[in-house]
Amino acid sequence: MIHLNHKDFADWQKLYPNLDLPSELLRLDIEYQHDKPKKWCITTSQKLNYQNKQAVRNSVRKASGMVTNFSHFDYGQTEIPSWVEV
Repeated sequence: MIHLNHKDFADWQKLYPNLDLPSELLRLDIEYQHDKPKKWCITTSQKLNYQNKQAVRNSVRKASGMVTNFSHFDYGQTEIPSWVEV
């Protein structure tokens, strides 16, 4: 479904440096087998752009030390209010 020549593939790798482009294209190829877009190039570019931005945001969060998983904190004992029916 997705047909890129070597130049286009190289250009996309430069455009989306935060992605594993072969894996993303394979995933999209499988997706398009079930839901074929009318304009695959535009649709693929939009999806890759979104994934690339998400990868940047995730790496910034990790680098800045932002906590994304609270499960390792000990918040103590939780008191259940008397009005809650168990």
